[in-house]
Amino acid sequence: MQTAPNMQLIEVEYPHIAKSLKLLWGYPEANKYIVKLIDDCRTGQRQGFSPEILNALLDIQEAHQKLVKDDYQPSTWGDGREFFR
Repeated sequence: MQTAPNMQLIEVEYPHIAKSLKLLWGYPEANKYIVKLIDDCRTGQRQGFSPEILNALLDIQEAHQKLVKDDYQPSTWGDGREFFR
């Protein structure tokens, strides 16, 4: 996994998310999992991720999409990076 620094950041803050990403790595479900993490499907009940964690997730998502092509559709909100850079 070439996303080691990003994964380490996630492991510190969200070990359960890092564990799931490692288990799903290499499978199309990983892309769907990341989209589900980023999208607020709880009608505003989520606190949201810090900019560092969000960018790490987006970098991991980008790396995984290059590795595994699937029917991934971008998040409803787009990439989101423009808000944090």
